[in-house]
Amino acid sequence: MLHRILPKSIDITTITQAMLDKAADTLNNLPRKVLGYKTPNEMWAQFV
Repeated sequence: MLHRILPKSIDITTITQAMLDKAADTLNNLPRKVLGYKTPNEMWAQFV
């Protein structure tokens, strides 16, 4: 799923922490069918 945000052709040495943080935030707020169309952040909040 990371390749949806960061293309395969990107040089790994040019990836910044800010880019990784943005990618993680995007993926954690993306609804998933397996989670009943809830986001991973919503599921995490239920158990914490």
